[in-house]
Amino acid sequence: VKTLLSLVPDIALNISEADLYLARIALALLSDILTIIGPRGYSIPKVAATAVLKKVLKFARSPLNQGEVLKATIVLFKKLLESKILVSLAKAKKSSDGALDLLFEELMGVVDEQKLPESNFFPIAQCLSAAIITASRMESLDGNRKVSGEKDAAQIMKKLALNIKSKETGVLCKRVSLVALGECMREGVRLGFTTSDPISDLTSIVLSALEHQEEEVRVAAAESLGSIFARPGGSGLATILKIIQQRPRQKYLLLSSLKKALMCILQEENEVFPENAKATDLHKILVSNADAKEEGIRSLVAECYGALFAGAANQLSALVPKLAKGNSCLKVMILSALRHALVSIGESLGRKQNASSIIQHPCISVLQELFKDETSELLELFDDTDLNVRVQAMSFIYSAIPLYPSLFKSPSARKSVLASIYKATTRDQKLVKTVNMGPFEHKVDAGLPLRRFGFRALGVVIILDAQLVKDKSKLMLSSASDRLESLKRLLGGLTDDESDIVLLGWRILQDISSSSAASALLEIVNILPSCIMQTIKKYLRAAKGNDSHAERARHVLRECVRGLYAMTRIPGSERCTDFKQFFQRVKQTSMLKQMLVDCMKEDHMRKN
Repeated sequence: VKTLLSLVPDIALNISEADLYLARIALALLSDILTIIGPRGYSIPKVAATAVLKKVLKFARSPLNQGEVLKATIVLFKKLLESKILVSLAKAKKSSDGALDLLFEELMGVVDEQKLPESNFFPIAQCLSAAIITASRMESLDGNRKVSGEKDAAQIMKKLALNIKSKETGVLCKRVSLVALGECMREGVRLGFTTSDPISDLTSIVLSALEHQEEEVRVAAAESLGSIFARPGGSGLATILKIIQQRPRQKYLLLSSLKKALMCILQEENEVFPENAKATDLHKILVSNADAKEEGIRSLVAECYGALFAGAANQLSALVPKLAKGNSCLKVMILSALRHALVSIGESLGRKQNASSIIQHPCISVLQELFKDETSELLELFDDTDLNVRVQAMSFIYSAIPLYPSLFKSPSARKSVLASIYKATTRDQKLVKTVNMGPFEHKVDAGLPLRRFGFRALGVVIILDAQLVKDKSKLMLSSASDRLESLKRLLGGLTDDESDIVLLGWRILQDISSSSAASALLEIVNILPSCIMQTIKKYLRAAKGNDSHAERARHVLRECVRGLYAMTRIPGSERCTDFKQFFQRVKQTSMLKQMLVDCMKEDHMRKN
């Protein structure tokens, strides 16, 4: 133990943003040391303890302190309290308020400094709330004191509430206080006020912050409110819905609170929404706001519905097809919501490193049934007459297929999806409008977003099918002719009239070239030169100027050269004579030759 204690100062030196991996190890190691020495009655010397606290407080303000490193920082704050180290430091400073108050003053002191990054209030709030929650569960922070840890925590909670209400408190301090207060209430820590219902009193304090003149404070208040009502079993959601109806002017903020509450509940309930939480009530209030005038509210409604569907798919399975038959706003909402649901499930199960559970998740099973064949109401949205609906459909496919290849189980459903992707990648002249700009006319292609997502979806289909070649039940490209057709569709992107699509097409081709699907490109490599020759000449002419259009043309050509170079590295491409001759011509064109040299240097640097 003495050897471990002697290492503490050296370990603390590694807590910095210079090496986040090393910092995480140092934080975890210090937490382990504190866990070991606590029961044995040992204590870290005051000098070393002070050094540790200073390093941790400095690191807490770093904008890089997030993810796993932040989790390790939070654990260390808990261990500092449990090990009674802060008690000895408080006594050394002759503080009568104790360890938790010392930590509160130190953390809030960091917040008050003007050098604190705006984006880093949340980690500090997390560290503070973790310390308060830990203290509230301890019989005493100091064996010689008569005050329990719970009462100590209540006193700090009161200070947080006062920070929120005070007009003298700065914006950052209010944001930290709001988020920390919400997290504490979520974990069941009470204010200790004399009122019979401390939750109601707290709610009024946070609701008043929704009226604050600074937007950052209002956003933090919404976050706090969501945490407060994220009660086990979803019992607090009805209150949020009631507040949403009572405060229509603050609908955006309150929907943010609802989203926060839903995400917290799903985490605590093992990704399954409680049956008694009345998901249908939430469904009604969200659907009623799906056609809101403000785009921000519509987006939040979709995110909330996605979080709800992720945990209550069985309760909502009969309602989703009805939404697919509704107006355009409802169709866009449900597609966006399902995309959010799938992504959140994938992230959650990915964090748990339990990939086998993805297919077993109730939400996936429900969606597989909803997409069972070409007559599915949801599949019909992929060819909807409304452009915005089709854009959302392609966005859904692009996000869903890499995560859940077996989402479309039946061959007829997969065939229907593939046909929709092909249609989305095809330029529709009806969507091209000519706008009179006075001295000149400008063409606006409203179908650009659709083609953009269509090509992205096509790219993931080509790459994923090569990875799943041994499992034919999941293949979207079920035959050699399907694979060839998909590659020819990709060639269409390389010759599109819009430079955005041409850029995207070449980047997708580069991704395919570095994947297990690379060999499939050999089927089209010889017909590539005749397809792209005129397009390359067009951009070479445009690249000779000095304006923004010329720079854009050079950008397209650089991606083109990268794509061609990537194809030369595919085994077997050297036998494709037409492509080989074409690439020789590329190397003889001065502008493209220099781009190729730069590309080869970049490739060499990546490898080394």
